[in-house]
Order: sequence, then structure tokens, then C-alpha cells
Amino acid sequence: MHRMLESTIADALHLVNAMLDGENTVYPGFKTRFEIEGVSGEEEEDAESTAEPV
Repeated sequence: MHRMLESTIADALHLVNAMLDGENTVYPGFKTRFEIEGVSGEEEEDAESTAEPV
């Protein structure tokens, strides 16, 4: 018997957004970020960043 694993999408988006934060450090003004629509949970860490729905 196997069990269903939790979705890793939220973790993947967190990692991508962390990498984009690094890009913003190197290239200021790079504010593009991603979020999952309709899912509550992780709060927006940077209120100034813009989010693109996935």
C-alpha cells in the first residue's frame, strides 16, 4: 500500500520566488513573483512585490 504525498507546488513556488529575490538583488526593479490562486496558507512576504498567478 502506498500513501498519497502532499503537493510540492507551494514548495517549488517558494524556491522560485526565493531565486527571484536574488535576481532582484542583482537587478533592482525585478519584482515579478508567482503565487497559487485560491490557496490560503503562506502569507506574502514582500507586500511591494507583484504576483503573477500560476
